[in-house]
Amino acid sequence: MLALLSPDFLENTPVDHIDNKPVTDSQLRGYFELQDSRPLTTSEFCYERGAVQAEAFHQGGLASCRLMDGLQPIALTFPPQDTKGMPEELYHNLSGHERRKLPPTEIIIPESSPQQLYGALVQAKRFAEMQTQAPQVYATA
Repeated sequence: MLALLSPDFLENTPVDHIDNKPVTDSQLRGYFELQDSRPLTTSEFCYERGAVQAEAFHQGGLASCRLMDGLQPIALTFPPQDTKGMPEELYHNLSGHERRKLPPTEIIIPESSPQQLYGALVQAKRFAEMQTQAPQVYATA
């Protein structure tokens, strides 16, 4: 006990260095052989999987539906689609004319490249120079 109080105690005590490597969710699922986590919101496959589960329910009952849900889980929530970011109740209360006036939510990517834009800018500059020089040419003649 008295040796624990000496200053040499920490110098002579073996210290194990533990490497704390971050463990990801996918590594833990692979180690414990678990299925992929259930998605929170819809993806492109959720509607198809939901239709397959509904068909399984009508063909085989609740046990078949639960089996399909365990094998291929679908999303927990199905938010409304194509409502331009508005709540579903508000969007469906708008008239067709008001819906057409709403701005698109998709980002429209221009089809031109920076090289094409630069070429158009140079061409516009040259035309502007020609138009400003043309009256001077006719005035001197």
